[in-house]
Amino acid sequence: MLAKASDFSSSQLAAGFNAGFEGYFRPLSVTPEELGAMNAEFGIDLDQSVVFVTPAEAENTEKTVVGIAFLAIRGTTGWVGGMGTAKAHRRTGIGKKVIQQLLQNAKQYGLKQVWLECITLNTGAHALYKQVGFQDTCRVSVMKGTNVTPSKTEVAGVKQVQAEEAWKHLENIPTDQKEPKIRWQDEPETLAGATGRTVTYWLQTNGQPDNAAAEGDGQSGDVSGVVVVSERKGGDGSVVCFHNGGGVVEDIIDHLLVLHKGAVFTGHNLALDRPLCKCLLTRGLEHDLQQDVMVHNLEG
Repeated sequence: MLAKASDFSSSQLAAGFNAGFEGYFRPLSVTPEELGAMNAEFGIDLDQSVVFVTPAEAENTEKTVVGIAFLAIRGTTGWVGGMGTAKAHRRTGIGKKVIQQLLQNAKQYGLKQVWLECITLNTGAHALYKQVGFQDTCRVSVMKGTNVTPSKTEVAGVKQVQAEEAWKHLENIPTDQKEPKIRWQDEPETLAGATGRTVTYWLQTNGQPDNAAAEGDGQSGDVSGVVVVSERKGGDGSVVCFHNGGGVVEDIIDHLLVLHKGAVFTGHNLALDRPLCKCLLTRGLEHDLQQDVMVHNLEG
């Protein structure tokens, strides 16, 4: 039966999440604490999120979560932050019931759009999403590279700035030269609350003072590129991830490849036809997997 995710314990939800991603193209496994942190970072609303459960097998035993769909909410926009069905219950219609209930919850809540990403290899899920009304918007890549090579080891005009300044300049870069919206995990609100990693913001300038920015007139001034990255340090070294940006990014990327020499470099959900993905491919990163970004318009 369908139920609200908020009616279940963190342990039950984590078990259902892990079961839903067992044997997946990219299996995931989280502890209840990790799931809680992820939900907080992404803005998951458990009251609007949906689970499918089997009846308790005996008195005083817990119901088992066998289907799950988390809904994150910001303003009038939602995002499906994890959806799956336990292996033994796949192809039984549970996935369709769960996503339809999530969309109903979203509409009743007052959302105008719900977004998600679907791995291109997952043709069954893609067909389901299309069936219930989602439409493709763009294709993005999850990238990875350990043998990376900067085009230049010395660059000029690259500077690190605060988040607010970077996002302001990114707004002024032409739409077709920056990452598309909405890629929920790589947007300002998510990165501002990132845990376990350090997010940094970089501009490409012509080396002169950014007078327009200093005057606060909202123009780009001499800024021609923006790149947003995060670094996660662990026992095996650093992982540096490219999240967002646009414009002229080549020198910023070269600077970061030199700055973090020896790290594993990744790119998260970068649009195939935009500057970040194109440049990273020339520096040695490769496509690890690709996803279709999809949207369901709830109005009308």
